Amino acid sequence: MTDLTNKRFGRLTVMKQDGYHVFPSGKRKIKWLCQCDCGNKISVIASDLNNSHTRSCGCLRRETTKALKLSHNKCQTRIYSIWQGMKNRCYNKEQYNYQYYGGKHITICREWLDSFEIFYQWAINNGYNTNMTLDRINVNGEYSPHNCRWVTTKKQALNRTDNRRIEYNGKSQSLKEWSDETGIAYSCLIYRLNAGWNIADALTIPSRKHTSMEITQ
Repeated sequence: MTDLTNKRFGRLTVMKQDGYHVFPSGKRKIKWLCQCDCGNKISVIASDLNNSHTRSCGCLRRETTKALKLSHNKCQTRIYSIWQGMKNRCYNKEQYNYQYYGGKHITICREWLDSFEIFYQWAINNGYNTNMTLDRINVNGEYSPHNCRWVTTKKQALNRTDNRRIEYNGKSQSLKEWSDETGIAYSCLIYRLNAGWNIADALTIPSRKHTSMEITQ
């Protein structure tokens, strides 16, 4: 363990070790009690300090938000809410879905984290409209220009980590996409694969009408 006592990170100065933060997986990391330049104190894990994810008690974010309100006048827009939501999911431990993002070490690239204007310009230049949602191409990767795109809600759902993907004839798709392509009901494909069918038969043998589970096949 590296002793961070008296080291400085942004506006924070480390005072002492302050117990442990326990992640949903059960993994523990040491917390460090820090004094902010504004006078407040905050406990932070070492990785958040070393990666500059936490640089103040929260006062820097409030000041930045206030400055953004004055500079770009977009704080009431949908795209600004998307940017704020992205940051909350990754860095706000009080956020209801933090465990699926920050809790799994999903981060945001430095340029987007520091600047709404940079995120906004990327969004406008890469297909953003009010019918699209922000989606990570690699669901285990960070939010960054190289790993994000604008997609429909349906497309985003197909990219979820819990969506079952099947590879056949060199093509990898979710089971829902195979269902759409083959015309075989999604529930039927689920049954076939769980019953031990090989992938080729499951995707190519036509399902019999008026039977939902094909138990006799």
